Amino acid sequence: MRKVVLRMNEQFKYEIIKKLVDSNGNKKNAALKLNCTVRTINRLILLYKNEGKDGFVHKNRNRKPSTTIPEEIKHQVIDLYRTKYLGSNFTHFSELLLRDENISVSDSTIRKWLFDVDVLSPKARRKTVKKLKCILKDRKKQSKSNKEIVKIENKLELLDRSEAHPRRPRCAYFGEMIQMDASPHLWFGDVMTSPTASSIPRHLSPIMSFTPSRPRPRSHRKKLTQLALSSFMPSAAPRTSRYPSSLTAIATRMATFSNSPPQLRRR
Repeated sequence: MRKVVLRMNEQFKYEIIKKLVDSNGNKKNAALKLNCTVRTINRLILLYKNEGKDGFVHKNRNRKPSTTIPEEIKHQVIDLYRTKYLGSNFTHFSELLLRDENISVSDSTIRKWLFDVDVLSPKARRKTVKKLKCILKDRKKQSKSNKEIVKIENKLELLDRSEAHPRRPRCAYFGEMIQMDASPHLWFGDVMTSPTASSIPRHLSPIMSFTPSRPRPRSHRKKLTQLALSSFMPSAAPRTSRYPSSLTAIATRMATFSNSPPQLRRR
């Protein structure tokens, strides 16, 4: 005879109905205990008499939902990311799958699948990296195979190498980095000043502040006053705004600074 295993709520319902049938008890009290109607109690009594304990097992147990993605598609998506699309973020990866591979999978599903195989997005946050580190460390403690321990240590080393905030490469010349304020407001009186560098398109911004790559002391920044930017050369222009607007673009043009004085170039 097959052993029937009931879950907690199913077992509770089965015991109430079994006791009710065996002792010919009160149906209203049983309905109060199960928080249902007397009509439902009558249906459960009939179910108990016809099917016994098997009738209280939920009919959807061990059945997959109709929206479940097949395991073959899951393994194919993981292999495609590791071999062909490595380095792309998950949102872009889902778009590439739909366009090139004709596979429709959401980015959240891809994120879950790849996290289960210890693969993170290049745009992963520190919280997600820390969570994966904790999982790998717990797995390392429970592992008994030396090969598995070596694999986990390699993964942890790769996670330690990844930077949470990757930095841009340093500029080769002093004043090479340009910050252009694209704000439409008049910061310097009633006249909108224009940029002095001829290589910068005029439609980007009527107001711009040149940010030197060489750090300046805070006391020097406090002494700066709002001056017309047209009186400064691009390589020697000071920073005129500590808080640029939200619409900020960064442009790097080597040709603009090829004529900078030698004493201003970084050696």
